[in-house]
Amino acid sequence: MLKSPSFRNLPVANIEQLFEHLDLKIVTAGEVIIRQGDVGDYFYMINEGTAQVSREIDDEYGSIEMAELSVGSSFGEAALISDSSRNATVSMMSDGVLLRLSKEDFLQLLKEPALTHLTEQEAAAKIAAGGQWLDIRQRADFDAGHRKGALHASLNEMHMFAQQLSQNRPYICYCQTGQRSAAAAFIISQYGIDVYVLG
Repeated sequence: MLKSPSFRNLPVANIEQLFEHLDLKIVTAGEVIIRQGDVGDYFYMINEGTAQVSREIDDEYGSIEMAELSVGSSFGEAALISDSSRNATVSMMSDGVLLRLSKEDFLQLLKEPALTHLTEQEAAAKIAAGGQWLDIRQRADFDAGHRKGALHASLNEMHMFAQQLSQNRPYICYCQTGQRSAAAAFIISQYGIDVYVLG
């Protein structure tokens, strides 16, 4: 678990407290762990087993598979960081063991130490050195105007998007409030990518 990129910036004191607050949850194949549209209450890490992330599109098309998660993967952070409802459903593909952390403990022990915030000047320096802007706003806002060279990234598809990013360049996430960009940056950081939040 400690090899996960989610923990690379954590102070030792936070890691010790993290172990004290983690709950062990035994799960079975087919069990729904989080459901799209529900309120976020826990952050999960897979200790044993595999899970599938799916997203309900509409009645006509049903749901689509977004990602497959295995040992060391984590999920459930987007709703906790952005204080919104769950944007996908995660179901177990096999029996397994999950570690979970309450929203309050997650925000205090894991979220803030894992994220690096940049000022406009610091971000501009990263961009000048080969960095890439990631616009995490709604698509309509992006289409109405965005930073030069920015890529649009949907928070709903962030796990799939993150897997396509290069590990050889820094990324700077931005949005209107900072919540969506913080959620995106946390997810991206789990893939070992150099990522920052503007603001």
